[in-house]
Amino acid sequence: DPAIADTLGWIYLKKGNYPAAIRLFSESNENFKEANPTVIYHLALAYDKNGEEQLARQMLKKIVSLKNDFPEAAEAKKLYTALGGK
Repeated sequence: DPAIADTLGWIYLKKGNYPAAIRLFSESNENFKEANPTVIYHLALAYDKNGEEQLARQMLKKIVSLKNDFPEAAEAKKLYTALGGK
């Protein structure tokens, strides 16, 4: 279930196990067919925390340019700007 994978990924993110979080968020994102902006934002956060800024920026670019109506939209735009996105 992609929602469960996202929730478990969030737990791993908060515990600092970024590789496990990335794996679960990636699985969730794939199962949501890359259409859930919250999951994509979570994946971007995990990439950023894991030191993979370019991948984080790529994920954020997908949602910042397309979606403005999801709960984390403001945080996603702020992180995208902080990572050098325009």
